[in-house]
Amino acid sequence: MEIIPIYTVENTASSRSCRIRNLRDDIFPDAIQILDLFHLKENIYKFSKYLHTDNSELVRWAETIIDKIENHYAVDEALACIPILDKLPDNVPNLRVYIENNRDKINYPLFRARGYFVGSGAIESTHKTILQQRLKRAGMRWSVTGAQALLTLRAKDESKRWDDVESAAI
Repeated sequence: MEIIPIYTVENTASSRSCRIRNLRDDIFPDAIQILDLFHLKENIYKFSKYLHTDNSELVRWAETIIDKIENHYAVDEALACIPILDKLPDNVPNLRVYIENNRDKINYPLFRARGYFVGSGAIESTHKTILQQRLKRAGMRWSVTGAQALLTLRAKDESKRWDDVESAAI
């Protein structure tokens, strides 16, 4: 069975995220789930901004945590640097909980070694190029079958595999 990487972007504190996580696990039980690196960094910086008023200290602390996780998968070392705080403002993620909940999704050295993307940017860009530019035009209505047929052709065209379509039609 082929294992498909699933790029996850989630706020683990919300009940909506919990439902999405459960649905994802039910539908794709064998998928490798990768937490989007950009979103991890974003949350590390938000937490660091809460801890540090000095900008240079804010950046130094955040980059230290990021390096431990992104380049070395030293999650326990990173967690040891994160203070345990009882109460955080709503706009500040509980970084310890966030990292613990996603521990199995942040092994970036392993994912990169296997050739997986660790960010969702390429996926989001492809989604916009292939799907949104065609299906979300004014007045468009699609059946599932019609949309799938169109998206298959657009994906072939965008991936420079249009010759496969032409040869199959002959």
